[in-house]
Amino acid sequence: MSSFMLNFILFCTRGLTLPIVFLLYFFSALVSADTAVTSNAIIPLYSHVSEEYQKLSSGDEHQFLLSTPERISNTLSIEKEVVLAGERHDLLLNITARGTSKAAWLFYQKLFAQQGEVLYSCEERACGSSSYWANSIFNEGKLYGRDGDQYYLVGRLRVNEKNYFVSVYIVQNGRRQGYIYLSYVLDQAEEPGVANK
Repeated sequence: MSSFMLNFILFCTRGLTLPIVFLLYFFSALVSADTAVTSNAIIPLYSHVSEEYQKLSSGDEHQFLLSTPERISNTLSIEKEVVLAGERHDLLLNITARGTSKAAWLFYQKLFAQQGEVLYSCEERACGSSSYWANSIFNEGKLYGRDGDQYYLVGRLRVNEKNYFVSVYIVQNGRRQGYIYLSYVLDQAEEPGVANK
């Protein structure tokens, strides 16, 4: 909290009891925390988020979907994907009260337009069932929501003179909480192998 805000609170609370001063300070800290981004992510983040977690995994088979997952004959089918090796960063970001899923979607569309290229994107019901994304693709139950409240894009971004392969899934879940699931891998190949199934 800035010294101006602290001095203002102290000025306004002269004569009030100490517990009330602490309550006001606590409330103001909550309000200012609404836009706090605590992540050390390399990829720029939408401003109105807080980080729930960040996972790092190494391996040779990190999957990035270039199509909408569909269920065919009771089996999840992915028409097109990219499989990359390296360190994959996965972030679960909670959209705070000042943000919206749509505004986050517009932020990432603009970011990709300015610093990279989109290889695939979908909006709302065109993304298929959110349960597929939550349970089969990202293994994160908090992402399960209404099919009409989801967005996905994937492509390449250039950040700090390096190229990254990035996917962004945005959804408002069943509890009407907005989430962003952001994944990225350093893109070491000019043309990574695209697997068609």
